[in-house]
Amino acid sequence: AGADHRSLAERVRGSVRSACARRGLARRTMLCYGAWAARYAAFAGDAKSVREVASATKFLTSVVEDEDCAYSTQKQALNALAFLFKYVLGVEEPVFDVKLKKTGTRIPVVLSKAETRHLLEKADADEKPEARYGLAAGMQYGAGLRLSEIVRLRVKDIDLQRGSVTCLLYTSPSPRDRG
Repeated sequence: AGADHRSLAERVRGSVRSACARRGLARRTMLCYGAWAARYAAFAGDAKSVREVASATKFLTSVVEDEDCAYSTQKQALNALAFLFKYVLGVEEPVFDVKLKKTGTRIPVVLSKAETRHLLEKADADEKPEARYGLAAGMQYGAGLRLSEIVRLRVKDIDLQRGSVTCLLYTSPSPRDRG
């Protein structure tokens, strides 16, 4: 009775989230570190392996060599595992013997004007359930807003007279203008 029936990955994710919350880290950091910790736990396989720095080094090496991910993603995985070992598992100075790879600059994929117009028209088609996203998609594209900014957008932020949108960052105690 009272046994934890969650998978190892879920238990590790929960432990990392709790440690992040105790340290007052941002919600997005908490989610990110939790996701990396869960991936690592699934990779390690058992609770004993999760606690081994050598196992974490193998995981990070597989992220660097087997996945085509950016340097910042590799660094994020490294920081998440460093947090796991230091603040959850109690290892003072975990040393991961892994060399991160710099990736070359990638050319962004850009839609043509016709493709963009077609995409926005599809999102705005009245007969489909996705039609409710047409306005949000158009605002996001036209104003260059992030999804989180679209979701938090308020009526008072839109000035139809000037044709402008004021996007304030409401996440801090004093709202700041982005940009």
